[in-house]
Amino acid sequence: MSAHVELDLARVAKLMEGIGRCIAIYQRIEFLLKVLLPHIADTAVDTDVQSLRHWRSLIDSKQTLGPLVQQFAERMNSDNPQGFANYLKQLVYQRNELVHHFFNTPIGQARNNAEIEHAIVHLRSLMHFSVPFLRALEEATKQFAAALETSILAEESHTQTQGVRPC
Repeated sequence: MSAHVELDLARVAKLMEGIGRCIAIYQRIEFLLKVLLPHIADTAVDTDVQSLRHWRSLIDSKQTLGPLVQQFAERMNSDNPQGFANYLKQLVYQRNELVHHFFNTPIGQARNNAEIEHAIVHLRSLMHFSVPFLRALEEATKQFAAALETSILAEESHTQTQGVRPC
């Protein structure tokens, strides 16, 4: 007969919080990829306006991290393509394990306070692994928005100095 173990409810709450934070990070990465991908030239395909016309459909799509990361990798140049590909592959693997299999793993089936603590540490490692990519995407999005603003203001200024009224 197994002994009843009293779980620290604060630690259980911390575990659930960690799961939520990880999922939020992965969802934010997905969203930012959906925002940026239509504006990153695809070197494998002729660059045309078609992808820009459908940028909204990508944002509204149900595409998940795996296909988005694959599209991103195809459009990026890297000094270390294999290392970059491995990082992205691991990111997708970790996300899928968390979302689809976490509670089927020994870590997700924490039965005592020590196992709960181990699961919390594992979730922190997932966050530490994924946050640099999230920060890079956030920075790229800020730079893209700033470039758009600069371009729009320059065009507006040029239009005003030429005496042409915008439509």
